[in-house]
Amino acid sequence: MKKAKNISALFCVAFLLCTAAGSVTVRAQMQQIVDDAPPPLAGQEDMLAGDRFENPFEGGTGGSSAPAPTHFTDSEIEVLQSLAQRRTNLERRERQLAQREALLSAAEVEVDRKISELNQLRSEIEELLGKQSTEQENRLRSLVRIYENMKPQEAARIMNTLDMDVLLDVIARMPERRSAPIMANMNPERARQITIRLAERSRLPQVAEE
Repeated sequence: MKKAKNISALFCVAFLLCTAAGSVTVRAQMQQIVDDAPPPLAGQEDMLAGDRFENPFEGGTGGSSAPAPTHFTDSEIEVLQSLAQRRTNLERRERQLAQREALLSAAEVEVDRKISELNQLRSEIEELLGKQSTEQENRLRSLVRIYENMKPQEAARIMNTLDMDVLLDVIARMPERRSAPIMANMNPERARQITIRLAERSRLPQVAEE
């Protein structure tokens, strides 16, 4: 058994020696082929060195040509010019619309401001009218009390000369038991006009029939 193992080991060593010897022999043969090759012809050294060849994938210009210029027909040029003009018109139109929108916005702000001012002014006027109406009502009430405390003949004599609107306001605020004796002593035509005007004031407005 031990003898068989020794024989196997000897075979392995012999195989390795043969392999190494074969590699040396192959290398020697390749070197001999290179040495026996004829020298390169004139110009082949530069070609083999790559001086006259450029890699087209390395970005060189020797193996590539410039792209051919693009040529347009007259109709294509006309279409391009038309499109450019249309774009210019659209941009100008857009600017005009933007300016109009800005003007409208400014006008709206101004209108809102004016409306606010008018509302404030209306409130002030209504307040003044309310105060004036109150003061006027107080003055009329004072006149009514004055005429009520006068004798009917004296009150009638003065009322014959009063403005009709003022006279109507005073008579309308007097009780009937006070106004009747005064009107009885007034000018008959004047008393008739007062009666007609008071009736018109108390008449309700008629609704138009459909």
